Amino acid sequence: KKTHLIYYASKEGSKGWFKEMEKKYKTKKNETLKWGIESAEFAGWGLINPINIDIKNNRAILSITKSRFVECYGKSKEPVDDMMRGFIAGGASLQFGTNVEAVETKCLAKGNSHCEIIVKQKKEFDKSNPLVKKQLGL
Repeated sequence: KKTHLIYYASKEGSKGWFKEMEKKYKTKKNETLKWGIESAEFAGWGLINPINIDIKNNRAILSITKSRFVECYGKSKEPVDDMMRGFIAGGASLQFGTNVEAVETKCLAKGNSHCEIIVKQKKEFDKSNPLVKKQLGL
C-alpha cells in the first residue's frame, strides 16, 4: 500500500540522513536529533515539539503543529502524515541504536489540535489496535 511505501521509504531515508550528518559533521546524538527537528521544521513539515524522549527505554512522544502536509491533504477520518512518521522512526532508530516504529495517534487532518506521534519498538505496540495494524502494515 502507498501508506507503507511512503512510511518505510521515509524511514530508510531518514536513517541515511542522520548517519551522514553524524559522519560528515561529527555531531553527537543529541546535536543530530536537534538538527533533524530543525531541518524538518525548516522544510515546512511542521513545528515539532518533543513531549517525551526516553532514550534509555527507546520511546518518544512528539507533537506536531502547522503541518504543511496536512494543510495540503485536507480533512481525513484517520491520521495522514506517513512521511513524518517515517522520518521520525528512522531518526529515532538511529538515535536509540535499535529499530523502532512510529504511529500517529492524533492528527490535525482529523480535527485534533495537533498531530501526535508515538515511537517505540514494534513489539510494544498493541497489535490488536486497528490504527497500529494499519499504520505498521500488520
